[in-house]
Amino acid sequence: MMPFSPNDPFKDFFDRFFKDQMPREFKQQSLGSGFVIDKDGFILTNNHVVEKSDEIRVRLADEKEFAAKIIGRDPKTDLALIKIDTDQSLVPLPLGNSDDLEVGEWLWRSEIPLVWGYGYGRHCQRKVSSHRDGSV
Repeated sequence: MMPFSPNDPFKDFFDRFFKDQMPREFKQQSLGSGFVIDKDGFILTNNHVVEKSDEIRVRLADEKEFAAKIIGRDPKTDLALIKIDTDQSLVPLPLGNSDDLEVGEWLWRSEIPLVWGYGYGRHCQRKVSSHRDGSV
């Protein structure tokens, strides 16, 4: 599949300089974040991170890397559940109950990339709850 339509104004330019070098297929690598929610290796991440993937690799904070498989995903909420198989004892992140949250309480938003080595690191944000409206 060509990246340009026959009527694209840039087609002539790119044909002149790159015609024999135009890629036919393209594979892309990307990063995502997630967190362990179960000691058996279940990880919660975003659907957009895994939805078109051919392969999913998870690297934990101790630098150990695992193949993962998609257990389920929901495009509407942009959530996905993946699983790694390991004999390693995993410590799940305890999840809170948003019904117990009061306006003005502190929140922590955490991102920990599932794959390291591309200049990205752990990221945390401190937030204050401003409302209790359950709508998204």
